[in-house]
Amino acid sequence: MLHTEPLTTDELAFIIRRYRTESKLYMSTMNMLIVLGAIAPVIMCVVVTIVQSEPVPFSKYYNIYFVGFKILLKLFKVISLDSTLF
Repeated sequence: MLHTEPLTTDELAFIIRRYRTESKLYMSTMNMLIVLGAIAPVIMCVVVTIVQSEPVPFSKYYNIYFVGFKILLKLFKVISLDSTLF
């Protein structure tokens, strides 16, 4: 049979403090990932433009952007799967 006891004031304060710290860390991480998700494919387009010796047609930028976006999604998938292991 389980017996639950009410939390002491110190335990409750610790849980609330820990929740606030972890939620701030989570939100800052999500904000960085959102910014990365918007900027990384654009950076990939710029890098391809710089590396190419001949001009890239504008229609190819859509392909480059979505390839970069797909790579970024795969990276996020790996990150999320690795975090579940810990």
